[in-house]
Amino acid sequence: MNTDTEADHVVSQALEAFEGVDILVNNAGRFFGQPWVDTEPAEWNSIYNNNVTSTVRVSRRLAPLMAERRWGRIINLASTIGLMPDVNMAAYAATKAALHNLSVALSRDLGRQGVTVNAISPGLTNSAGVQYLLQMMVEAHGWPSEPAQLEQKAVGAWAPNPVGRMGRVEEVASLVAFVASPLADYINGSNLRIDGGLDPTIS
Repeated sequence: MNTDTEADHVVSQALEAFEGVDILVNNAGRFFGQPWVDTEPAEWNSIYNNNVTSTVRVSRRLAPLMAERRWGRIINLASTIGLMPDVNMAAYAATKAALHNLSVALSRDLGRQGVTVNAISPGLTNSAGVQYLLQMMVEAHGWPSEPAQLEQKAVGAWAPNPVGRMGRVEEVASLVAFVASPLADYINGSNLRIDGGLDPTIS
């Protein structure tokens, strides 16, 4: 939702279809890789609008409705790169760091109204976008095309972690489902990493 009009349209459709929204998962994640010095200010603004401001637009429309019912979940998909930025993905990393900060700020405002706000930070995950990048590496840099070997190459080059593999989409989805459930009532303002141990920080 890159404009207020788009956000209004999506929210109105959701409210009409479900007669209310209790769980909001903000999963915008446009990214590109290039040296920060080659990234124009307009590109910084564009990716911030897509990854962060879109989250604000939808959250501010739905959070008050959740608060009225005294129960709700806002889950923001961030990334470990928000805590371990890469110079060649500086703009993307900055947006994910902003989502960590935003999640804490909103959690402090909404927690007493029955609405929890948390961030989930996946590491390298075998998503469609990552598969596209891997195919580019095969074609441009001669990485192995066999899936298991390609995964090991990617993990070694981009995200070496103690588990030794990429995350799976369904693993991230399972964590989202848990945080969205009543079992997670006491989890608020957290950044939950799911990265195979890539990030050495304690948080």
